[in-house]
Amino acid sequence: RKQRSLSPSNTVMCIGLLLGLAFSMARDIATSAELHQAIASISGFYPMTLLLPSGNTYSAIGLRVHNIHLTLKSNGTGATLDGMQQSRCFDVAQGGELRLDHIHLVNCRGSETGGAVFVRGGGKVTMS
Repeated sequence: RKQRSLSPSNTVMCIGLLLGLAFSMARDIATSAELHQAIASISGFYPMTLLLPSGNTYSAIGLRVHNIHLTLKSNGTGATLDGMQQSRCFDVAQGGELRLDHIHLVNCRGSETGGAVFVRGGGKVTMS
């Protein structure tokens, strides 16, 4: 059996593709249930981007961003996350990182501390 070796340029391309797949996973989200399920299923520190269509509204009650790197991204006028006057939208802790890009947070509240987003224990939030 003849072994094949990769040329240096093919090796770089393969490594780049593997790194790109591992470090830039993105997923379109259509419903509140999909949003909650997608966030709950993230594990490890590989960044995950969830794409929320502009104009959509999602219920966002007590979403935990612990030990994960999560970006919620929309475009145009942005998407809305609604806490429905029940709780804060996000709890970001344990080194978790949350980035919100064109995302509006409404009707969120904390029981004691925090409002729409409660950041603690090494958590980090960026909004744009």
